[in-house]
Amino acid sequence: MSRPSRFVKVDRDALATRIAALVVQARSGAADSTAASPTDLAYAAIESSMDLLPIEGRREVTILLSDLRGFTAMAERHPAEQLVATLDRYLAAMSRIIIDHGGLIDKFMGDAIMALFGVSPAPDHAAEAAVACAVEMQLAMDEVNRANAAAGMEPLYMGIGLNTGPVFVCHLGSEQHREYTAIGDEVNLASRIEAHSLRGQVLLSENTWRQVRSHVEIAEINEVQMKGRKDVVRLYEVVATHWPRTLRVPVREVRRSPRVHVDLPVIFHHIEGKSVCPQRCIGRACDLGYGGLRLLTSAAIEPHTDVQVLLNLSPADVDVVEICCKVRRVEKRPDGQWLAGLEFTAIEPSGRDAVKRIVDATLQAGAHMALSAAGIGANVRAVDLPTTTPVA
Repeated sequence: MSRPSRFVKVDRDALATRIAALVVQARSGAADSTAASPTDLAYAAIESSMDLLPIEGRREVTILLSDLRGFTAMAERHPAEQLVATLDRYLAAMSRIIIDHGGLIDKFMGDAIMALFGVSPAPDHAAEAAVACAVEMQLAMDEVNRANAAAGMEPLYMGIGLNTGPVFVCHLGSEQHREYTAIGDEVNLASRIEAHSLRGQVLLSENTWRQVRSHVEIAEINEVQMKGRKDVVRLYEVVATHWPRTLRVPVREVRRSPRVHVDLPVIFHHIEGKSVCPQRCIGRACDLGYGGLRLLTSAAIEPHTDVQVLLNLSPADVDVVEICCKVRRVEKRPDGQWLAGLEFTAIEPSGRDAVKRIVDATLQAGAHMALSAAGIGANVRAVDLPTTTPVA
């Protein structure tokens, strides 16, 4: 008897009843010596109790990828036992929502989740269901964070990216372990979209947006250049969905852009009144966004002051961008250095474009590394920064 190979969901009650009957049959000695072996009978019981997925092959699905912001910083401050409990609370809450919306959980990747919509026997409205699921996941973070606070943990935030397109769905692995998963460039794109999502955001690809546009409200559209794609990719931020009911994405904070870890030399001058002070100070930019950066320096710097920054974007000193900044927040570190959050207040368009290229390119480089590590060609995470840092 051939053994079942394409099953994911189990009818546990039916399976338990059949196995119990086999046990009773074996104990009573009623089993015929010419009958199938106990192993084959067990597999037959399992197969008849399964809700089988469609046959493996190419099909259109909507891929949902989510990732936590702030978990890496949290991991540096808490023991593993607390982190596991925190992840369990989060994954349990998100899993229930994904399943309720007809999604299939592909895998957990640390604090990231990959889910597929459109692989169930009735894939109608898969894209709409995926968007509704994503919005409900963001809403559920309030309850997750209330539980975190009760356990003495900091709040967590989540970014979500969705893409719709043809992929190859299959069982991948060995006899010892197999997983049902999706493979293809559309998974890669979903992951890169997730990398651009900020705290509390839900971002859609062009393909997903076209399928849900009659039910979904969006904010501004962001255009980014992604590795391996000749044309810019348009990202649509979900504000609300009206299918199957109205759900609105909660606003977590003022968000301007993704941020990436960098290590770039900075020269800055304090501004007093309308004059740039001649004294030159040096430091390093340790993270960078479209609208700001974090500066690490040994020079004293005060919040709510203005500085002129010369940011060196290349080792050859050919891409030095001059930026006027407002110092939003300052932290004195134990090593005596100052960590300051700067918001850009004036920058030439060419400089703004250069900064955006650096941020986008760094995100895409991180995408490639993370995808390879996950073994699926997908899954990128945006930078995890402490929740107390200013938004850049």
